[in-house]
Amino acid sequence: MSNCNNLFQQFNQAISPGSARIDKLTASREALKNKIIQSFKEKPGYKVPDFYIQGSYKMDTMIVKKDGTYDVDLGIYFKEKPMVTCTTVMTHVIDAVRNHTTGGAQHRERCIRVIYAGEYNIDLPVYFQGPYESKAKMAIKNGDWRTDDPEEFVLWFNKRKDTKGQLLRIVKYLKRWASERGFKMPSGVALTVWAAEKFYASDGRDDFALYPSGEPHPLGFSGPGSPRLPFEEKLI
Repeated sequence: MSNCNNLFQQFNQAISPGSARIDKLTASREALKNKIIQSFKEKPGYKVPDFYIQGSYKMDTMIVKKDGTYDVDLGIYFKEKPMVTCTTVMTHVIDAVRNHTTGGAQHRERCIRVIYAGEYNIDLPVYFQGPYESKAKMAIKNGDWRTDDPEEFVLWFNKRKDTKGQLLRIVKYLKRWASERGFKMPSGVALTVWAAEKFYASDGRDDFALYPSGEPHPLGFSGPGSPRLPFEEKLI
């Protein structure tokens, strides 16, 4: 097998956001936080939420898609369960950020998405976790609170990382490949779990390390869901 490692390294550089993009994203994230904090300060019955950077940004597996855009998750965390429905809490969030950008905002099933047209999206999932609860619960549009602990997922993933960053790159390769398919593909969470569980380090050969991740998944990834996380009770 030819050594394609240099090509993979070049590809990794091409799909990774540079420092200028990260700086701009950070500024946008802080502006959103301030706007949401101010909005909830003015709403009776709420305490000001905390925020937690999660997902691919936290795990260093964020990618730039073919169209030049990328996504980041900024979790909104309440320290006690709001006395209103999930949909109401999410509506209050979208009301705070609806006109923040020219791209507007979307009320999705599991988050509020703020669109920075042609650049990036910032997803705002909403959670609560009381002082006596071991796991966070996520607000689901037109549904109930669902156990979903992104911080625990990050900890699970970090235990499997190698010191040379190869697993991070394998996840990014899979995510970029999946983003260019013309049909429904597994989520980034699903691909991350699959890569982590199949990962076998190959020093200086990302092409070798990627190979086991291409094996067929026992579930086939045929449905809209993702594989069960090792520490979760429900599908993500």
